[in-house]
Amino acid sequence: MTSRYSRLILFFTLSMAGFVAYAQPTHYAATLSLGRVIPINGSRYEGFTPEAGLSGDFLWQQDDGSFWTRYWGRPFMGLHAGYYYLFDQLVGNRMELAAVTQGPIWHGLSYSLVYGFSLYTIPYRRSLIAENGFIGSYLNCLLSAGLMYEVQLRNGPALFAAFRVVHSSNGNIYRPNHGLNLIQLDLGIRLPSSRQSDRPAHPSPLSDSLSRSEIWSLSDRSLFRPSLRPFISVAPSFVSSRTGPISDHTLYFAYALQAGLSHYFHPCWSYGANLDMMYNYSHVRDHQQGDPRPYFGLSAFAESHWGRLTMRIGGGHYLDYYRLNWEQWYIRMGGYYSLSRHHRLGVAMKLHYDHIDFIEWTYMFEF
Repeated sequence: MTSRYSRLILFFTLSMAGFVAYAQPTHYAATLSLGRVIPINGSRYEGFTPEAGLSGDFLWQQDDGSFWTRYWGRPFMGLHAGYYYLFDQLVGNRMELAAVTQGPIWHGLSYSLVYGFSLYTIPYRRSLIAENGFIGSYLNCLLSAGLMYEVQLRNGPALFAAFRVVHSSNGNIYRPNHGLNLIQLDLGIRLPSSRQSDRPAHPSPLSDSLSRSEIWSLSDRSLFRPSLRPFISVAPSFVSSRTGPISDHTLYFAYALQAGLSHYFHPCWSYGANLDMMYNYSHVRDHQQGDPRPYFGLSAFAESHWGRLTMRIGGGHYLDYYRLNWEQWYIRMGGYYSLSRHHRLGVAMKLHYDHIDFIEWTYMFEF
């Protein structure tokens, strides 16, 4: 591994350690994981390559009395670090540094989301092995979603088991970028910190033994007014060519512009639709179009709001895919932070069947 990436990992680790020491988590979790790689789209993996790993989470349970914390069942938000050994060593081992969100669904069933960075110790550029056609860079995006079942013990600790799907890729910044997908089984324990040990992690599936609909029906609705909010956003990015030689390190400019409308019908939920105008200069090489023109799509989305944090998932259809000669449909997943009533910053990814089109570093203005 190059010294540049070693310094980067050290910087992230020391920064996280300093933040954890200062902010004092309410809970700690330790997890043992067993998993397998899922071959995708012509992958040269001939089977489900096994992996094993250990991870730790530093968790802060949200409990400030706000409506959204009660509605979402006092969720956990925190930091995640893990190390995973892949038995075939084709891409080496994986390290993870990421954010984590966990919250109750029903009784002992919870969801778990992990989003951040993964690092593989033997990417293609280091190994130069023909079979290693998956990960082209040390540093990659990490997305993981799972379902957890918890068994609450006395005095606060909880045992849990989880099934999750894990994705790593670099967002088409370096080639090759087929990425890796894994299925994973987790077994672990969550322990309260000393200042939290006298309180249960989840007093009920939600709050005060009420369902989400009951919490909403008993709230002071006069404080909330449904609204329609137009928005515009700009999201620049850089991508590599999909058809050029592996040795070509050229990055091409890309962007996504959106104009749409959101309907806020609930303090924690909204939905909407928008027009996408996208541009990707790498299409000069990929499609031999000469100077590429913008291309367009229509998409719809749903959003969940967690205080200032917003999570969005949507699907869209290309209006001119016949000209582009590629997939008709795309999925967009993103997270955004509200700086104020009108301004958001965030990051999103536009997904196709086997790759991320490009990472969208987004600024959004809501009217």
